[in-house]
Amino acid sequence: MSACEILPTAEKIIDWCDYIERAQDRLGKSGDGQRSGTIVLKDRYPLKRELVLDSHVTIEGSVRAKHHSGSSHGFYVTDDFEGDTVISWRKPKKNSNYSNFGAGIYQIHVESKDGVNGVSFRGAQQSCRVDNLVVRNFGAATGLTLHGDTYTVRDCFVDAVKGGGRSATVDGATAFKLPERAYSLALNNITSHNCEVGLEAADLHQVAITNFETETTHQPLLFTYNVIGVNISSCTFRHTDEILNITKVDQQRNRTRIER
Repeated sequence: MSACEILPTAEKIIDWCDYIERAQDRLGKSGDGQRSGTIVLKDRYPLKRELVLDSHVTIEGSVRAKHHSGSSHGFYVTDDFEGDTVISWRKPKKNSNYSNFGAGIYQIHVESKDGVNGVSFRGAQQSCRVDNLVVRNFGAATGLTLHGDTYTVRDCFVDAVKGGGRSATVDGATAFKLPERAYSLALNNITSHNCEVGLEAADLHQVAITNFETETTHQPLLFTYNVIGVNISSCTFRHTDEILNITKVDQQRNRTRIER
């Protein structure tokens, strides 16, 4: 089976993470033994712990994700949520950083809570996509973490505050983070709201960032290590005195220097 639906009728189920993770068993397996296919949501579901998806699984809502959780399909964390991240993807193998073919997240709204990261996505090649993703209310954490190579991230709204909350920069909040080496990504029409850092990246190679909007974000762009061949265009940085900070770590001398 290449796709399965998660229906909003099982109200007596306590652990939706367990329910969805077991639903993956209805999907076929790829050559590396990981499940491959699409899980379709029909509602928004409470999570008590981190939802971990197999390497080649796409999760998608049935309607376009809106700014507010109640009118979208996706997930929200409970008050007793346990874990550092709401949703993440496995690797096929321990050192397979660029092999999550077919992974994706589409038309999903994720509402976190202060200090809990929203989504940690790992993808590989054109069969992957991050599209129409809304992540809100993560506070002093990271909204969307990206790993892998050669896929597109588009129409993503990432806000440290949830709808109806006070709009202000949240210390310690990062909207988008690329902490590892990433190749050939295209980030288009993405927004950071109410974050200290809009996009933080370490080791980017041939990445295009277009139509990037930040509002009430102190530092729109922060590059911390080795950024090569990055194209930034058609961006709007609102309500900030700074735009770009490039910090390169000199590992041999164990010190940091600023290069502009």
